[in-house]
Amino acid sequence: MLAAACLVGVALRIWLARRAPHSTDLDAYGEVLALVRSGRPVYEGTAHFNYPPLWFWTLGALGRLAETLGIPFALAVRSLLILVDVTIGAVLYRLAGRLGTVRPIAAAAFFLANPMTIWIGAAQAQFDGVMVLFVLLALLADSRKAASPREAPRWRSMLSLAAAIGFKQAAAFHPILWFRGPHRWRALVPWALVAAAFLPYAAQARAIRDHVLLYRTVPRSFGFSEFVTYDDRWALPVSLLAVLAAVLAAWLLRERERCRSSLMIFLVLLVFAPGFGIQYLVWPLALGALFGGAGFWLTTAAGLLWTDVGGGWSRLSGVNQFGGQLLWLALVFWTLQELERLRRPRLVRAP
Repeated sequence: MLAAACLVGVALRIWLARRAPHSTDLDAYGEVLALVRSGRPVYEGTAHFNYPPLWFWTLGALGRLAETLGIPFALAVRSLLILVDVTIGAVLYRLAGRLGTVRPIAAAAFFLANPMTIWIGAAQAQFDGVMVLFVLLALLADSRKAASPREAPRWRSMLSLAAAIGFKQAAAFHPILWFRGPHRWRALVPWALVAAAFLPYAAQARAIRDHVLLYRTVPRSFGFSEFVTYDDRWALPVSLLAVLAAVLAAWLLRERERCRSSLMIFLVLLVFAPGFGIQYLVWPLALGALFGGAGFWLTTAAGLLWTDVGGGWSRLSGVNQFGGQLLWLALVFWTLQELERLRRPRLVRAP
């Protein structure tokens, strides 16, 4: 049954890749691709690219591949994202086998058959799954059964984290979890590599500062973001609160089991976020597939209720107005649930 759910989830992604309406994100990717092809500066050429360089390098490669194969660029992007989702399912399968939290096939099914992850990757063509994949690969590289809490961070993990941050800066807090042991300095490597990736674009420093470092998520009626919608002067203090909360969570959890700690970092970021995009749900839902639980399913249900994935429920009276707050409360509940689990006696191994 669970294997069939995985297959259905993949089949739905393939169907949506051909049938889903064109998304605004694909328009933004096309704009970036045009800049790459013309040799014009990406960060100065558009305000719609708010990430490190790795994703626009990928878009350039996808553009060339689409031309070679004679397929639409949008189909090439969605096909890559489907492949990423399938790979996430495979990594979750392996991680769950090592953690023993849920059955391996259940972890894969919780992600691949989840309607939110299907919609976000295949229909909306959001690339948050790429970042999550590299976070999971970093966790997989350090999830040996005999791992010592004092063991130095593995280079494979550091390179994977560098790739995760290089695609989307939301992963920037995760290296703190590896900051332990005699060679803890290796945890600085991911940040150093991402900083080096910006060096060829130093002439666009001001645009990078404005569009990447100071990028603000879209304020919505969602948790702390409500302050920003009321008065945008709240954007900076709420953003700083989210950053400080994520740093503190990562620092306090660096001696704990890393998969659950990684989930906690993503949950903390969303609970204190100054803005929200439905694609952000991929972050905790992917890690949460390793554990399941009431918070995971409640968040999935609240996400469905607030979006058109639920068949237009978001247009029902009151749902559009209060659905975001309901989703935020579901994330708060999940965060408290995970906090309680992390307060239990420390595990011997910390993958």
